[in-house]
Amino acid sequence: MYKCIKIQNWHLSKKKVDIKMNRNKLFLSALVILLAAGVLKINAEGSGSMPAKVDLVIISTKMTAKEILAEKKLLKNQFSDARIISSNDCTNLKPSLIFLVAGIYNTSEAAEKGLSTVRQSIKDAYHRPCNIKYEGLLYFDIPIIHPSIEKVPDDAVNWDDSDMMTELFSFSGLGHFISERNYVSNDTEMTEGRRQTIYFFDRSNNKKTQLQEHCWNFSDVKHNSRFFTFHCATEMAANNFIHSSFVYDREKLSLVHTSEYCREPALNNSDKLVCKEEEVNADGDLILKPKEISFKMQ
Repeated sequence: MYKCIKIQNWHLSKKKVDIKMNRNKLFLSALVILLAAGVLKINAEGSGSMPAKVDLVIISTKMTAKEILAEKKLLKNQFSDARIISSNDCTNLKPSLIFLVAGIYNTSEAAEKGLSTVRQSIKDAYHRPCNIKYEGLLYFDIPIIHPSIEKVPDDAVNWDDSDMMTELFSFSGLGHFISERNYVSNDTEMTEGRRQTIYFFDRSNNKKTQLQEHCWNFSDVKHNSRFFTFHCATEMAANNFIHSSFVYDREKLSLVHTSEYCREPALNNSDKLVCKEEEVNADGDLILKPKEISFKMQ
């Protein structure tokens, strides 16, 4: 059987993080006077739901996260509080674009005033209304790119948008999960500083509860009336990801059970987990066998 290589050190403790309204630094003093009326605060941490419609002053449009981050770095002295937004969060805009936004406004008139000032520096800046996608990242004011991603070295290899962009998942009858991509600069693991932190997001009080500090290949969320489960890749054997499946109490959001070498979990009865047990043979082939595990509330 192949030796497994740990992807990362696991931290299973639960940590609640309040998503609080934070005041950002002001723009350049010349912009403050002209843009103050009608501009919405841009929150780097996430603070709850946005209005149904906002107006954006866009200073750059790119196709990839890497391109827009390079543009943000280039313009940081002029627009230190510029925010990155995906056009996928605006139902009326062309999809799959990434914007660098100088301001988010609550009226078209305010946006036009802001645009006239921004164009003193960026001639091709433009204004677009945005009909915010219901229960998307922008709706909840959650950044699509975590601030730590801006510190990824320019010469980093094997990084693409899937390593940089946060995702929000909604499950009917359960709730929302945030898969936050972030970067750890002193990491020596095989993931080269990549992190995928999983939170349960409670929209009723704008709180996110950390479930897993690093969960590579987060997938297969299932639930019943008392528990929910998902799997994360925790190791590699030959060219195969090896997974652990986690079971949480829905009410307390506390970890109830962990099953290693276990992928594609499901909850059979209230206290039974079924999954595919993983084994890698001497030839490096992944063998999957059905498995059922009983667990008890701790």
